[in-house]
Amino acid sequence: MNRLGSFVRFVLSIVVVGILVNLAADFLDTHFPPARNILVYLAALVMACWALTLLTKFALSYFISGRYAVEALVLNSRDELLLYHHPHHKCMLPPGGRVKRTEFPNFALQNRLEERLGLTPNHYLFDPRFHGGLDANSGNLGEIERFAAPFLVQREIHRQRSFVKAHYDFIYVLKLRDDNVPLSPSRYRPVHFVDMAALQEMVAQKRTFPDVLDAYRRISRVAAQERPV
Repeated sequence: MNRLGSFVRFVLSIVVVGILVNLAADFLDTHFPPARNILVYLAALVMACWALTLLTKFALSYFISGRYAVEALVLNSRDELLLYHHPHHKCMLPPGGRVKRTEFPNFALQNRLEERLGLTPNHYLFDPRFHGGLDANSGNLGEIERFAAPFLVQREIHRQRSFVKAHYDFIYVLKLRDDNVPLSPSRYRPVHFVDMAALQEMVAQKRTFPDVLDAYRRISRVAAQERPV
């Protein structure tokens, strides 16, 4: 429906501009004949540039920026949550990013972590408390390979970048193999781990989003049951 509305607005804008150009051309043809041809050429050039810009943006959006994203809730040995500063959202968020149209979610998760933090699969594992059954690849499966299912799936309904109106997030819980793993966040500084109290304060100060706190609460409930009394 949103695409149809955008297309209708685009067509109507072309019709309105065409009417205005015709009216101006008729006026100039009557009062300033030499200027009429110049106006028509300029209008055609503007319309062509406008159409080319829209087509280019749409093509880039289609081939580069998908409508799905992955997010990693990365925990250290104390089950604290890793956050980095996101330059677009201007707040602290768990690492992740868009799933490109040429990627599958599990590979997108691996690629975004390596691109944004320098984390490779050797640095972490899927937390078995939330992604059980990963040993299911053993046995006779034929030409089949199974991957971890997301811990959570959510839909971001606020407007995204480019032509994307909303996208779905596949959220995974990862556990670092070593708390001292080196991080190279490049554009995503600062990076730090937070506990529940710190995260609640950050939400109150609007330094992160409420859904991050909700996801961490779900993790903490499970983690509390696992700790020895």
